[in-house]
Amino acid sequence: MIRAAGLVLALLLGLSLAGAPLDAGSPEPALVRLAEQSGCSGPPLGYVAGYFSPADPASGIFWCRRGERYAEEGRIVIVVVDRHPTRRLACPSVIVAINEPAALRVLHDARLPLTAFVVRHEPWRTGPEGHVTSGPIVDAADGAVGEQWVCHQGAWLVRVHH
Repeated sequence: MIRAAGLVLALLLGLSLAGAPLDAGSPEPALVRLAEQSGCSGPPLGYVAGYFSPADPASGIFWCRRGERYAEEGRIVIVVVDRHPTRRLACPSVIVAINEPAALRVLHDARLPLTAFVVRHEPWRTGPEGHVTSGPIVDAADGAVGEQWVCHQGAWLVRVHH
């Protein structure tokens, strides 16, 4: 009887957390599931809330390592969390990173020329001339080198900086 009551309580708590805002303090079950769905072989790391705006608890970013089967495609990914009822993200939610980040942050007010950004696997293709970033920028730094990712017309563009 006690075991059954515990299972019911766990189920109810799980259902109430499914739509709750993400807490930067600990990865909730929904965040862990998203990491698993994104191919992560471990827990979500470095979660930062507020992808769409600093005060938006229903969005955020984290990074993780993927298993060996992703070795060719890329083992480090950054995942954009969009838990709004209507999807707001125009790009895929998984970004295949170049380097493992030491820290993540979201830049909301930066306006950088899109010509400073390139397509990840086609570095000769830059963003359009005469345009600047207009949305959030995912900034992933590893100490010496950093990557900045911006969603532009449904595709992630990257800028590597030192």
